[in-house]
Amino acid sequence: MVADEQRQTKPYALPVRYILYDSLKDSTYQRLMDEVKKEIVKAGLKPIGSVTDGEFNSCRYNSISGKPTSVFKLRMMAKDKVSRLHPKTLLEMLLTRRVNNEGIHVTERHNPAIPQSTIARVDELLARGWSMRDVLLHIRQGQFPHEDYAPYPWRANTPASQTDLLRSIFAQFEFKALVSAHSTAEHSFHTHAYIPALDEDTKDFFHDREDHNHILKRIAQHTRSGGPDDINLQAFKEALEDSRTGLTYPAFKGLRKQSVEDAERLLSYPVANFMEEQGYEETARYVRVVAGWHEASDGRGLSQLQRQKYNYNMLNLILEELMPWYRDVYDFATVDINRPLQGIKGFSRETIIAVVTNIESQEFRRRQIATSNLPQEHPRAGTTDDVECFFSLLRKKLGDSFTHKQFKSCWRSLCSEFCKKSRPDLPFHYFTASSRYRDENEPNFDESDETPRLHQVQMRYREDGSIFAAGRAQLPVRNHLSVRARFHRTAVDLPPPPGYERTGEHDY
Repeated sequence: MVADEQRQTKPYALPVRYILYDSLKDSTYQRLMDEVKKEIVKAGLKPIGSVTDGEFNSCRYNSISGKPTSVFKLRMMAKDKVSRLHPKTLLEMLLTRRVNNEGIHVTERHNPAIPQSTIARVDELLARGWSMRDVLLHIRQGQFPHEDYAPYPWRANTPASQTDLLRSIFAQFEFKALVSAHSTAEHSFHTHAYIPALDEDTKDFFHDREDHNHILKRIAQHTRSGGPDDINLQAFKEALEDSRTGLTYPAFKGLRKQSVEDAERLLSYPVANFMEEQGYEETARYVRVVAGWHEASDGRGLSQLQRQKYNYNMLNLILEELMPWYRDVYDFATVDINRPLQGIKGFSRETIIAVVTNIESQEFRRRQIATSNLPQEHPRAGTTDDVECFFSLLRKKLGDSFTHKQFKSCWRSLCSEFCKKSRPDLPFHYFTASSRYRDENEPNFDESDETPRLHQVQMRYREDGSIFAAGRAQLPVRNHLSVRARFHRTAVDLPPPPGYERTGEHDY
C-alpha cells in the first residue's frame, strides 16, 4: 500500500499491488520494493521510505543497493572479514619487523586499520618482558573509553584464547575503520547508528522502518518474559490489583498477543505513576521511558521537541547497556564488537535493531524537514494499520480460506470498499468512530486541547483484575463486546480474584 507522509487525504493508504508467495525472502522484498519505487517515480510522486513488519529485519541495516545503512551491519562486516584470516596472519600484522626511514613502526603484513601507535606499543611491552597474552589483554582493554569495562569474548561463554584475543582486537580496529570509511562530514556513523541510503532514482534518502505498533507489542512480550534485569515483575502484579492503573488481566498475561491496546495498558503512564508511589523506581522509569517513546509516535498534543526528547530517552535506555560510556564518549565506533544484541534490556536482537533504526530514522527525517521548510511527517506515518484493516476486510468478504481466482475476481471491489470505509462524504454506515479516522478536520497533530489519550485510564470492568465480587460471572456484563467487535478482538475469560493462585496456563 502507498500512503501520504502527512496523512492529510482519506483514504490514508491505497493498495497498489499484491503477490503470491510461499516464503518471501528479504532479497525478494527489496526487489519488489525497487519496482514499486520506480512506478511511483513515473507517476510523479516521491518515495521517501517503507514500513514493514519484523520479518524483513535485514532491510533495517542493508539497502537495496547493498550499501550498509547501520552500525550493526558494519559490525557484521568487520567480524566476517577477521574470521576468514589465519591466526598466524593476524599475529604477523601486529608484530613489528622493522622501522622505516621515517622512523615509523611497520609490519611485514601491513594493515591500515591498525594504528601505528598500537604496533609500537606491542613492541615496547614485549621488550619489557611481557607475555604475548598479557600484551593482547592490555591492547584489548585499551580499545574502550572506560578502564573498568570488561570486554566480551570472541565466542560467547568461552574463555578467550590467544587466537580469540587477536580476532577481537583486529575486528574492533576493522570496525572503527569501516565506521570512518562509510561516514561523511554531514552524516557520520560515529554519532548516528542508522543513516538511510541515498536513492539512485530520487537522489534523496530512503528510510526503511519497522511498524511501530509491531515493535510495541514485541516489547510488551519481552517485558512479560522478564524484561531488563533491574526491573521487578512483582510491581506489575501489584499494579493489576489497583484500579487506578487501568491494567487488565489480558494485558498482564498477554492473552491477546496482537492487541496494541493491551500493550499500551501494560506499559502506560498510570502504571508508571503507581510504581513510583510503591517505590519501584527502576521499573517505573523503564515503563515511563517506553510509554514516552510510544507517545512520540502515536500521541496527540506533543511538540516536535517533546517527541525528539522521548525518542532519545528510549535510545539512551538501550545505550546504557550497549555503550555504557555514551554520556562521556558518544561514538558508536567504540561499541564492543563482541557485545551480543540479544538480551539488551531483555529485548531480542530484532527488537533492538528495529527500535534504534526507527528512532534514528525519525530524527534524521525531522532534521531533514527542518532544513527544507516542509511540513512535519505525521507521527503515525511509520505504522501499517491500514494494511491490517485491509486484511480484516478481506477475511470478512472471502473468509479465512479462499483461492487465488476468488481473490483476483474481488480485487477491484475490495479496493473500492476499503476506500469507502474512510471517506467522510459517504453515508455514516461506511464511517468508523475510531479516533484515528474522524469526520471533522483535525488540528495539527502536535496540538490538542484534550487530555492526551495515553495519559487517561479507561476501565474495562469485565477484564479488570482489581474488582472482585461474588457471583461476578452471573452479573450483567458491562461494556460487553458486540458480535462485530468479537470478530476482531477475541473475548477472554474472567480474571481470577486478587491473591488467588492456580496451576496451569494462567498462573501468576
